[in-house]
Amino acid sequence: MLDERKAALVEAVERRGPGQVELVTSSLSPDGRWAALLLRSETDHWFESVYEFVDGAWVEFTSGSVGTSWSPLGWTEDGVTIGALRFYGQAPDGAQAAIVRWRGAVERVPIENGHFAFAAWDATEDEPTDAPPALGGFAFE
Repeated sequence: MLDERKAALVEAVERRGPGQVELVTSSLSPDGRWAALLLRSETDHWFESVYEFVDGAWVEFTSGSVGTSWSPLGWTEDGVTIGALRFYGQAPDGAQAAIVRWRGAVERVPIENGHFAFAAWDATEDEPTDAPPALGGFAFE
């Protein structure tokens, strides 16, 4: 299912402007409903977007500048707003994964087209500034 959604995501980006925007790398939520995308325009402008899978198609939910970003997606049962925390970066040649530290854990994030996309889908509004994800290095295996 996730491979099909990823292919559909590439098509959705292409529909934005054929040949004008390139999907560099992405991170899909575990349930396949959300995707964080690092994009590059034909004028070499870098930006990021969050897409939602709605009624069988990807729809842009929000977009912004590259860096550490957060967007609200919903609420917990206790009424706490949670959202998508995104963190992107460039990787050195030969790197297979980025090592990202967040919430006391270490995650290996795959490299695509020389870049990585880390996304946490249940981040609170304060976490991007109080406890942002950090790049811990790269794996070259």
